[in-house]
Amino acid sequence: ANEKKDDIIEKAKEKAIDIKDQALEKSKEYADIANDKKNELLKQAEQKAVELKDQVVEKSKEYAENLAEKSKEIGEDIKEKASELKDKALESLEVKKDQAAEKLSEIGSDIKSKALEMKNRALEKAEELTHTA
Repeated sequence: ANEKKDDIIEKAKEKAIDIKDQALEKSKEYADIANDKKNELLKQAEQKAVELKDQVVEKSKEYAENLAEKSKEIGEDIKEKASELKDKALESLEVKKDQAAEKLSEIGSDIKSKALEMKNRALEKAEELTHTA
């Protein structure tokens, strides 16, 4: 009976060892599967990060191009406004120059008129003096 008991215990031990070995084997398989899955997910995450980086770079380029275009448009607008202001200033100067020339012409005419009057008076006085003398 003892032999039979020992035999059963021995078989139970062997069975336990087999189960333990199978469990270890399964455990290793699951660990390998989990590791493979982890590596696959890491690779996908890296690819996604690269895609996102590329998108950010592309958007940054677009933003920079748009900003440059806007700056160029603003520069052109400023140049156009400056040209308009210059033209207006020149027109204003031209008008003032014309007004000044007109005023000088009037002053010149007044002086000429006064000079003629003075000349005529001087002639009259000279004539009077010649008659009285």
